[in-house]
Amino acid sequence: TQHNRLPITQFVNIDVGNEAPLVMGGGSQDNAISVSRDGGANWTVRWGGDGGGFTIDKTDNDRIWATSGLWGGGLLFRCGISFDRGDSWNDINNGVLASNAWYTRVRSDHAGSPHIYMNSGRHVYDAWSNGGFWFWLNRDPFPANIHELTVSPITTPSAVVYACLDSPNPGQRLMVFEDPDWFERSSGLPAGVRVRKVATHSANTQRCFAVMSGLGTPGQKVFRSENRGVTWSNITGNLPDVPLSDLVAHPTDDDRYYLSSEFGCYRTIDGGLSWEKWNEGMPGAIIITELALADLSADTGELFLAAGSYGRGLWLRSIAPVVAAATPQPAVTGLLMRPTMPNPASGDTVVRFRLDGPTTARLRIYDLRGRVVATLLDGAIAGGEHAVPLDTNRLASGLYFSRLETPQGVAVQRLTVVR
Repeated sequence: TQHNRLPITQFVNIDVGNEAPLVMGGGSQDNAISVSRDGGANWTVRWGGDGGGFTIDKTDNDRIWATSGLWGGGLLFRCGISFDRGDSWNDINNGVLASNAWYTRVRSDHAGSPHIYMNSGRHVYDAWSNGGFWFWLNRDPFPANIHELTVSPITTPSAVVYACLDSPNPGQRLMVFEDPDWFERSSGLPAGVRVRKVATHSANTQRCFAVMSGLGTPGQKVFRSENRGVTWSNITGNLPDVPLSDLVAHPTDDDRYYLSSEFGCYRTIDGGLSWEKWNEGMPGAIIITELALADLSADTGELFLAAGSYGRGLWLRSIAPVVAAATPQPAVTGLLMRPTMPNPASGDTVVRFRLDGPTTARLRIYDLRGRVVATLLDGAIAGGEHAVPLDTNRLASGLYFSRLETPQGVAVQRLTVVR
């Protein structure tokens, strides 16, 4: 579903909150900082200038940090903080040196009392949550400007910081901060190519993902690390040679990743062995600049993926939480659920079961919130093997449960719908 009343908006960075109704927004070229506080139904320009970085505090969705471009005076951008979801802003630039930086990033480690991080020129800065004063995180400037900055969730003693440099040269591409030192960790990534972004994992501070810039590296587009970039493994699979921009890992399914590019989105459900185009509802050649995960699992049990585009506004899609397998239940005398096939399903599938004798039965499909989304049968039924068709085309992607109820007992089977 498109959630932007101005579909020509060119988003540079976006973010979404983790409370309902969703707070979301981003910085856009020539169009300032825009914010929606009702899940995208209404949008308002909240801060002027050339919009850039944008981060929502996951511990308090009222608090937002952003960067905005300025003209003149040597300092081409400013960083600001809002405590009221964008109604008012305070500049927080103390300690930042003037530079020729353009679109700067601002990131949070999302701790209870978060640290925030920002890049300017060849330096990374950090500050306490309200940004009273910025301090260099690297006293010696890097060999090239920083074009992308990402931060892991809080870990001891501090977050892991990934600074992608505007350079294709060996040893000058990816700087990683593990308190108190910086390390260059592009070894193992395709030579002669910039690292577009390093995506962090919301639940695993050791795991990260590198996506490569531009064209010309077929078969070498996406890489995963289990040790903060010390070593990399190629998970490009069958991806075409397209310019990539971002990756979001599912928070509870280690094999499910979502990838954005200048030709829309891709998805894998097998850890990167194979990728599929994941563009339903979007224009065919949409340029996606950044992805953001809205994890409302503690609030409404839902997960959403937001995609900011360059010239097509902001888009939102529901992705189902993946829950742990249920504790095995004792067999119920008189009925047996067979595996649903195919499962995962993207169209027609069949719910199969066996009854030892004639009875009455009710077969329903439930979503993760316990709502009935389909009733497949309800009434008298003969004994024996049964195969009940289910058309999943009208169901959103996600996890569902088929529940068979009879006087003899109840049996439940999981079903995954993919798009």
